Amino acid sequence: MADAATPATVVNNSIINETSNNRSYGIMLDSREPSSNINFAHNTILFRGTAKEATLLQLPTNATNVVVTQNILQNEAGGYVYSINGKDAIDAIKFLRNDAYTTGEVFATYGTTKYANFNDWKTASKEANSYNDKVEFLNTEVLEPKEVGHLVNTVLLDYAKTDINNKQRNADHPTMGAYEFSSEVLIPKSVAGYPEVVNITDNSADVKIKADENGKAYILVKKQTEEAPSVDDVKSNGTAISVSKDTETVHALTNLTKDETYVVYIVYEGTRGGDSKVEATQPFTVTKPTPIPEPVVTTENITVEAGQPANLKATVTSGTEPYTITWYNGKRQKVETNVVPTQCDQYTVEVVDKNGKTAKAVCDVIVKGKAVTATLENLYLDSESYWNGSKGCGYFLSGSYKFHNGADDKYSYYYDCMYSNQTATTFVGLQDQWRNVVGKGYDNSENYGVVYPQPGTIDVLNKENGDSIRGFYITNTPYAYSSIKNGDSMSGAFQKGDYFKLIVIGKRADGTEKQVEYYLADYRAEKEADRYIVDTWQWVDLSSLGEVKSVSFKMEGTRKTIMD
Repeated sequence: MADAATPATVVNNSIINETSNNRSYGIMLDSREPSSNINFAHNTILFRGTAKEATLLQLPTNATNVVVTQNILQNEAGGYVYSINGKDAIDAIKFLRNDAYTTGEVFATYGTTKYANFNDWKTASKEANSYNDKVEFLNTEVLEPKEVGHLVNTVLLDYAKTDINNKQRNADHPTMGAYEFSSEVLIPKSVAGYPEVVNITDNSADVKIKADENGKAYILVKKQTEEAPSVDDVKSNGTAISVSKDTETVHALTNLTKDETYVVYIVYEGTRGGDSKVEATQPFTVTKPTPIPEPVVTTENITVEAGQPANLKATVTSGTEPYTITWYNGKRQKVETNVVPTQCDQYTVEVVDKNGKTAKAVCDVIVKGKAVTATLENLYLDSESYWNGSKGCGYFLSGSYKFHNGADDKYSYYYDCMYSNQTATTFVGLQDQWRNVVGKGYDNSENYGVVYPQPGTIDVLNKENGDSIRGFYITNTPYAYSSIKNGDSMSGAFQKGDYFKLIVIGKRADGTEKQVEYYLADYRAEKEADRYIVDTWQWVDLSSLGEVKSVSFKMEGTRKTIMD
């Protein structure tokens, strides 16, 4: 755990971003939770492109004991070096001994304030012993400084004694940025096991290379019957690519002749000049290989009584034995085949065969017995994301219930039941339609459902003839809230007499139905103070429906263009 004595470190990162996206960041510290005790040191961040509001380093003002030191921060896209978000003073963030540069007209932002130049920024931030010069690098992909200059006006940091290549930094004056400067001419050579030709087809192949130093590789492919080339031949006629130390690079060889045998020749060039000898791969023949069979796995849906093991089963055909078989629950947590489920869930089996080929299948496990509340917390989501059915099977399971979903990804059309964990509460466009006005689930839960009913059917699974449903919590989406309160392109804001209500339809085993209504917005009251839009989680009691096999929804309102 980081503390003032032993801060967390973000060091030795080399970041290149060619971007036109104004929301691009080199390094960003999340402002939603206060952060403290972090050192950002010896990073090299370079932006190219046209994003004039992209930021190399974004930090929140609520951060404490944060140090930004001995970095090279260069924005050639015309964007900002720093963006500091928040209204607090930035005294707890210390900037010193950096080289910070932008080609743009604004050097940094702090809240809504823009600092046009480096000197204005230094006055506001108290950044000390830093420079505002453009650094020239040895090539476009490996950000080693070409000249050292003032980049060594530094001190050795105990937590960054080696550089990005694990090279010892100068004990007295280490180089700013990720790479330690050296005027020594180092000529790369391939590491053991490289170069290697892979992925051979009847007209193409890939060559994998990995070098022991940074530099450039020249790659030339020739028929085996042709004379081996010289260094000059490879450099003159080959394809040049940048290589980073101990990093595998794959280069595609195309337009090869079927059944012909080739050799790939490679010459390395150091970042400060100098050429290697010609290296050569083993000869390879261009012919379509025998396809490696893919594994196929199938499962069967399972129904169990509460408290009983599921005994998950998978059948694997094709592929190459031996197989590694792993099961996961809906939260993507590993489980054993004899897992005892506490609620209905979907389990995924993953099979990996001898050749590394994979296959997956999903089975439903239905749990009978006493009804279990659907919290949706058994469903996996990445942070700040949602599931809209675009990559689903038409439904999901939680508690004792099956939630039906519809999606037409071709037309970006999603409806019925979905789920989300997004915390933003604003609506700007349709990309924001999977949010709620509270910013979290009921009782501060992470996941919550989002329903655009058509009709949004939910099946009861724990009993064959249905069961009673106590109810559920509900609130508005920012989409609906904004349309009701402010109007939109289809209709104006709500006025006296308007309303927006949800109708819950319970269907019994005998086919009969009963309804419950709930107003999500009600402007029918005479007094303005009594008119409302729901903006908190509210309980909808469904006990009057009795035992039902399913519930579905429809919406009604006075503003049909908004609600339908």
